[in-house]
Amino acid sequence: DTSFTQHRLRNAVLDIISKFPLNEVLRPHAPHLVAVARDALTRDFEDNAVVASRIIFDLYKVYRNLPTDDVQPYMDFVVEMYRSLQIAVTQNFSFESLSSAQPPALPSSASSGESSNQQLAKESAGNEQKAQEGAPPEKKSEVAAKDAFTPPRKESSNHSTTSTSSVASLETTQTPPKRVTLRSNASFRVLTECPLIVMLMFQLYPKFVKTNIPGMIGTMMNALALRPPRLDSLVSGSGTSSKISLTPSIKRLYYDRYRELIAAQAKTLSFLTYLLRGFSSDLKPYEEKIAANVVALMANCPRESVSTRKELLVATRHLLTAQEFRGGFISHIDALLDERVLMGSQHRFSDQTLLRPLAYLTLSDLVSHFRTKMSMTQISRVVLIFSRVLHEISPSFPMPISTQYGAVRTLFSVVDIIHRAKEASPSSGRRILVRILKTLVDKLYAIVDSFPSIVEPTTGNDGVLDVVAKQSNLTSHNDSIREVQSMVRAIVVNLKTVINFISSYRANVENAKEQFPPSPATSTTHEMDILERYIQIIFPAAKILKERIPSHDEGLSEKAASEQYRDTLTYFAASFQRFDRASLRRTLGRNLDFLVDAVIEDPAAMAIPRHLLSCNQSTSFEVSCILLKYLVGRMEELSVRRDDDSIAFVFSSAELDESTNSTNEGKLD
Repeated sequence: DTSFTQHRLRNAVLDIISKFPLNEVLRPHAPHLVAVARDALTRDFEDNAVVASRIIFDLYKVYRNLPTDDVQPYMDFVVEMYRSLQIAVTQNFSFESLSSAQPPALPSSASSGESSNQQLAKESAGNEQKAQEGAPPEKKSEVAAKDAFTPPRKESSNHSTTSTSSVASLETTQTPPKRVTLRSNASFRVLTECPLIVMLMFQLYPKFVKTNIPGMIGTMMNALALRPPRLDSLVSGSGTSSKISLTPSIKRLYYDRYRELIAAQAKTLSFLTYLLRGFSSDLKPYEEKIAANVVALMANCPRESVSTRKELLVATRHLLTAQEFRGGFISHIDALLDERVLMGSQHRFSDQTLLRPLAYLTLSDLVSHFRTKMSMTQISRVVLIFSRVLHEISPSFPMPISTQYGAVRTLFSVVDIIHRAKEASPSSGRRILVRILKTLVDKLYAIVDSFPSIVEPTTGNDGVLDVVAKQSNLTSHNDSIREVQSMVRAIVVNLKTVINFISSYRANVENAKEQFPPSPATSTTHEMDILERYIQIIFPAAKILKERIPSHDEGLSEKAASEQYRDTLTYFAASFQRFDRASLRRTLGRNLDFLVDAVIEDPAAMAIPRHLLSCNQSTSFEVSCILLKYLVGRMEELSVRRDDDSIAFVFSSAELDESTNSTNEGKLD
């Protein structure tokens, strides 16, 4: 029990040592303090061992040239902890261990306290005698360290009575029951501190790496595979009634140890990812086990353990980066596409929101590596997830612009896979492409609506980009403007491919599988409505590219910004160059007034009709017919308004090459 005087005294001594200023005055005493802390780590209870671990880490971190006398003994202690972890899990989650957290009977507290003190005194006295017999001079510091934790062998009866009575009175006044203190070698909290200390020692003393790593890898892999038993199985195994056994204190202690075990395994996984480069050959046989354990830890990690889940996500990204180890995740794609496994919860306003940018970045890495091996169902799930990322609105924690930009890149990365897929249903891939098209067009509308709040942030605007610009620590104000401009250009440039794939998807499927009956490749009404909205938003969205970044040395010049603006409009025009006659008339023909007004307002918008009139013969002819019909219907206005720029639409076809111009001339005649 941690309430005993001797345990409190040792805890006070360790706490004082941990608060020593780590300066040059303490340097001569650092080896002795390491010996003291290591002795407490190997012999004491859990709370004191945790403090001792932090003392060891701080001393080696500051005084980097300490003697190596305590390095190998610490390595042996860590390996032994991992080897006995199976026994520790069984003991920690046994019904007897959990039920011992109940408040002890007060009449027997004094006697039990006295017997525990006597037992610890006998053990310490025996260890002291063994250490002093024939100890070499260089080990006197270690013996002195053990002396610092040797409890008094004899106490006066009055003092003993006073001490035990004060402990009993203290236990009487405490309302919540105390958890039984564990030995250091059975503590998950102590094990959590070990990988970081081992990593530091390997960096300081490389000669210990080759002799210790092979043995550690196997024991650590076995530790990652351990799972705590279910709480109901403990009750059924105890043979008692669940109503009597599952008290709140037992449940609390069970979940505390559950979180501690997952945290220790997450630290162990981080240590193994640290070894990927130097010891990939030793870890290669465990490729499948590592991936399976990572997914299992994510699924079992409590949703309130945010820091533990963050370590798991970072370790997963390291594994996906290593080409030799990412193959183990192929069989776990479905599990990782479940946000409840990836982030622990689907609640948008819980603590998991802090992890969402990292979680989606990890998922984006997974998709980029395995998109060619995903089924159409999995790709559809990817499109759904990242479409929600693009349109997530959370005033409490807005999605960073960099995460949204990553979602755009992820959506475009699966477009060619969808187009080349050979699914049983010929329309499934086209439906997914239309979903991507609608998502990105809607995103352009959202960007146009919120962009003024980035350029001139106002306190009364609650737009997503406004909140990001004011509150996000990931990007500055100018960086937000630049990232939004990059996102707009990426959307417009890549929508050309999406629209072309939609228009040619049916023909592509029919060429691959001849059993499908022929059907026209014209777009549906729903697709035409989306394209019409795209035409109406292109000019407000493209104007964002002309926005100058204030006080930014690396910003684009005015000439470069205008060139980028025209180039983006050219990509927009290229989206319609493969349309048939009906589709062109239903899209461009219905919105010609809007296009003419845009050209009159900004002559740079002439890039759209120029490209459409010069791309190919069929498109050039259809666009020329649409423009001529528009002009013929407005001849009276042209006779009055001689400066109308809309006449340039038709005469720009004169710039075409001779063969195209002669072909169009014959058709128009």
